[in-house]
Amino acid sequence: MKVSKKINTLVKIFKTSDKEVLFYSFLYFFLNLIKLFLLPIITIYVMKRDYLVSSTMIVIYFVINYSLILIKEILINVSNFSRMKRIEKSYDACININYEFFESYEGRNLFTKAVSTTNSTTSPFSKIYLSIFDTLYTVLYMGFVIIYSLKFDKVLLFKNIIFSILICLVIFFDNLNINQAYNKMIELFISKEKNLNYLRKIAKQFEKSIILNDFRAKDLYQDKYNINEKNIINGCTDIKKNMILKLGLSDFCKILVLFIYIFSLKTTAFTLTMLVFMIQFLIVSNKFFDSFFELNNITNKIYYYYKFIEKSESKDKKIYIDELNCIEFKNVYFSYNNSDFSLKNINMKLENNKKIGIFGSNGCGKTTIVKLLLGLYKVKRGEILINGINIDKISNLNELISCVFQDDIVIPASLEENILFGKKMNKRNFSKAMEESSFNEVMKKNHLNNKTYLNSLYVDDAKDLSMGESQLLYLARSIYKNTNMIIWDEPSSNLDPFRELRLFTKYKKIGKDSMGIFISHKASNIKMFDEIIFMENGQIIERGNFKDLMDKKGKYYELYKKQEENFTN
Repeated sequence: MKVSKKINTLVKIFKTSDKEVLFYSFLYFFLNLIKLFLLPIITIYVMKRDYLVSSTMIVIYFVINYSLILIKEILINVSNFSRMKRIEKSYDACININYEFFESYEGRNLFTKAVSTTNSTTSPFSKIYLSIFDTLYTVLYMGFVIIYSLKFDKVLLFKNIIFSILICLVIFFDNLNINQAYNKMIELFISKEKNLNYLRKIAKQFEKSIILNDFRAKDLYQDKYNINEKNIINGCTDIKKNMILKLGLSDFCKILVLFIYIFSLKTTAFTLTMLVFMIQFLIVSNKFFDSFFELNNITNKIYYYYKFIEKSESKDKKIYIDELNCIEFKNVYFSYNNSDFSLKNINMKLENNKKIGIFGSNGCGKTTIVKLLLGLYKVKRGEILINGINIDKISNLNELISCVFQDDIVIPASLEENILFGKKMNKRNFSKAMEESSFNEVMKKNHLNNKTYLNSLYVDDAKDLSMGESQLLYLARSIYKNTNMIIWDEPSSNLDPFRELRLFTKYKKIGKDSMGIFISHKASNIKMFDEIIFMENGQIIERGNFKDLMDKKGKYYELYKKQEENFTN
């Protein structure tokens, strides 16, 4: 990485640092510097037999030493507090980042590197301040000793410089080895961990475990899991073995360099003060290069954190919209990973509380329309406008739209928290959401209250909801969000036809004062909406209200009649 990027990263660290962290960092720096110079000064007063001053300084030396232990712990704690704020920042970045980039190899690689800077108490953001100020106080002390030895003995100066260079080379080799091992592990995790995480997810889902059990596929699953886990463990073990061998070699080189340096000093005449300086120089030079290269490695890693944050921040000036009045797709084209277009020339407009039902077979592009409208992906051609403004320029897009997905979630938290979903409690709106969604009937039937915990897989004594009950919870959540744009992306696909139709009818009634896009693979579910769009191969094939499409007797009519016949049979 270029030096300019590293300097820029350090500047960002200081700009975004808490004042408390900086205060303890500078205090740590100054006390360490005082401690290093205090020991040679103590020897001078001991040689002068001024025992009162020397005793006082020894007491001060130990007070500083113990103060440094305390300050170091405080600095680590406040650094960790600062790290938690950076985790919140990276979480916001995950929400705002372009989803298409996030799904790519480059995106996953950048995300993995960014997360590693904040994911533990030993991560780079926890150690960065110690590394910076350890490097600063040690380099100042080394510079003083080198200048001091120049006045004392030029040959000694030469020996000190040679020793510093040799130690530098050995520690550089150490850090190069560690850095290479770190990058190899990142590559290994990116390539293998995705499969392992998916297998873990399957094991935690009751519905998926039933399928595995039904097909007697437990052994197949276990074999696949073991193979993936073994590949990661073996890969990490090989990398660590190689690293340990190289570190052992470098430790031997350190001892050898130190032995040569001490042997070269046997002909040099020392005062006691100079001897103390030289011993400290040996210790501090090793500390300096360790700190310097650690700082270099940490800065390299933190660079990816800021790169990830910047990737999620739009450089364009964002516009805040108070109320959503109109949505328009104009000649929209989209493709995944530069493949063939999965959406072609999509045009549609919603205003004046209009509701559109989108119907089509799997893979026709229905869900892609939703992802584009939510800003998860960027259009390749054309544009999507809200109130005449391109959605890429809108700062509060997620506040304007309420969406219920095909695979929505119930988090391990209270029922109330599952409906509020991070928003502040408004009792009037909450009661309205419960009543209009009919979730209050579910609560009454199952003897639940607002504080009842859900998701028994993760929380002891928690309650679980059926699929139909969960759909009503998602409905309550979307009503509480209180937007005038509703999206339903096949959330009822797991329900029986009667419950599914009742759910769509309920949404039609609830959302009478809002616009809406309702996606379904059943033609009958969307017949009550203002306009029906029939899609095929990423294109709009037919559009109109239910009566018009039935009179036209085109593809929608054929599929509607076929589904009606199948349902009747």
